Amino acid sequence: MAAILLRKGRVVKIGENTDKTHPRFKRQYADGTWASHMHAEMNVLRFAEPGDEIEVIRFKKCNHEWTMAKPCSLCENEIKKSGIKRVKYTNWDGQWEYLEL
Repeated sequence: MAAILLRKGRVVKIGENTDKTHPRFKRQYADGTWASHMHAEMNVLRFAEPGDEIEVIRFKKCNHEWTMAKPCSLCENEIKKSGIKRVKYTNWDGQWEYLEL
């Protein structure tokens, strides 16, 4: 999974899913455990400014084709908070779709 932060069409940051976390995105699950990872979208949001755009891509492990990469609800909420209005992501068929926030 990768997320690309774009500002005026130029790449600002590329993020990936990671086992690292960041205090801004600390979260606790319903069972009381804490998140110990950061999604690719959260990774690039640390550098985001209002008006930026994000592209999210996921590759299948077996053949490296693109597949569904729509941001989860937690990521979507954080994207909205950051002032980003548009997210481009790959669907199940590897085609681009848009999420207008």
